[in-house]
Amino acid sequence: MAVGSLAAAGPALDAVVARTERKHNPTPAAPSTPVSDRARELHATLRVTDLHADSLLFGRDLLTHADRGHVDVPRMIEAGSRSRFCRAR
Repeated sequence: MAVGSLAAAGPALDAVVARTERKHNPTPAAPSTPVSDRARELHATLRVTDLHADSLLFGRDLLTHADRGHVDVPRMIEAGSRSRFCRAR
């Protein structure tokens, strides 16, 4: 398959992956378990770093709070995350 054909198929593949990811990796509107005040206080004292993220896959806009996947910049800010590591091949 020519490189041009792969590039043209990119948006369609992104749409299929997004639909699949929404089904299997949804983002709930609210936590399923309430977070205790003690846990919030502890979390506020920590430096949180996630050492793995597939955030750069599938044409995601990391500046928008997403309805799929496990990370985006708004959720990192809400969680007090200090850094994120992504690998590009």
